[in-house]
Amino acid sequence: MQILNSYNLTRYKDGQQKGHYESFFQRANHPKEPLAFWIRYTIFNPNKHPEDAIGELWAIYFDGRTNKHVSVKSEFPISDCYFGKNSMEARIGESVLNKEQLKGESSSGNDGIRWDLSYSSSEEPLFLLPDKYYDISFPKAKALVG
Repeated sequence: MQILNSYNLTRYKDGQQKGHYESFFQRANHPKEPLAFWIRYTIFNPNKHPEDAIGELWAIYFDGRTNKHVSVKSEFPISDCYFGKNSMEARIGESVLNKEQLKGESSSGNDGIRWDLSYSSSEEPLFLLPDKYYDISFPKAKALVG
């Protein structure tokens, strides 16, 4: 795999028997205030149980001024999700993520977070591991900053 051309493509294969976990994170800090958010679009496929695969939306809003934070998680059956194989694209329920925007919402109990963000960058991603480690099973978790 040529990592520079495929780093943001989904590796999950529909119906695969082998367990799989894959996440796409977006996070940001306010430039002047103690405020931040963290949003994660996740695929979780239990080992030997592809029928139980789900898409998860996680969101956290951090308010350092009040020290009150909101954390939410929503789960959707994999049939309500789409993960791009040829372009950076994820849809979990009605929430979307692509190379230019993320839009969606998640809730838990009485808490909810909604987002509608656009972004752009001309920078190349920062790979935290040598290229070869993104195509082999070790380490299990692989990260990059894009």
